[in-house]
Amino acid sequence: WTLPVSLPPHVFTAPAGISAIAASPDGRFVAAARGDGKISIWSIATGRLVDELALGTAVVKTLDFSRDSRELAASLSQSMIAPQRFAVGSWLPITTAAEVRRTARRLAYTRDGSLLAVHYGPPLSRWDARGEVRAIEGPEMIDLAMSPDRETLWLLASDGGVWRMRGDVLEEIAQDRNAVAVAAHGDRIATAHDDGISIGTRWFPTASGVLDLIASPDGRYLIAAHGDGTISVRRFTDGALVATLRGHRQRVAQLAF
Repeated sequence: WTLPVSLPPHVFTAPAGISAIAASPDGRFVAAARGDGKISIWSIATGRLVDELALGTAVVKTLDFSRDSRELAASLSQSMIAPQRFAVGSWLPITTAAEVRRTARRLAYTRDGSLLAVHYGPPLSRWDARGEVRAIEGPEMIDLAMSPDRETLWLLASDGGVWRMRGDVLEEIAQDRNAVAVAAHGDRIATAHDDGISIGTRWFPTASGVLDLIASPDGRYLIAAHGDGTISVRRFTDGALVATLRGHRQRVAQLAF
């Protein structure tokens, strides 16, 4: 597994458990959602802690940077609390014109700058660039994956349905019961289970449970986070295992490019 020589050798540590991570598309920052209700922001170039954002006392469940790297959105696990948005750089809160006081399981900024929230139960919520919100009907979703251009989303429903979303249109395209995570690139779709990974109709058993699944932006690799602290790297085309990354002392909860 070869990493670019320009990648800075930084290890980012936080004083509380990390539940989610996100890297800004412009390559400047990495953000970590923490179990103590805060978000740590680090500079990727220097490894320096830039800021800590206090959202509350509950676990910060999810977060995402906008495509232009100008906003960061996050949500607490506490019920009846709306997702919060921050201006990147100043890290000041952004006032939203309309709030939906429901915690988000997943957040994703789409290509047009709108923010999609996957809640604990339907419907989905989408805030446009003006901060106005609308509901999108559909089943309960538990995970999502997004194309590199942020125009297409793939969502995994609690009943195993895999849905494709373009704009506000949802279409069920597959079924994979007991799946816990989804990753996709182009016409290739993969789902994760407690005991393995499914790529299309092919099944690849794993020694440790899969907690997160992500495709590389170029679509070459499928990366899985495991409960034993390892990260497996497979070719997305045929599922061949090309590397196993070790070094984490605890489970790997989430991945990000």
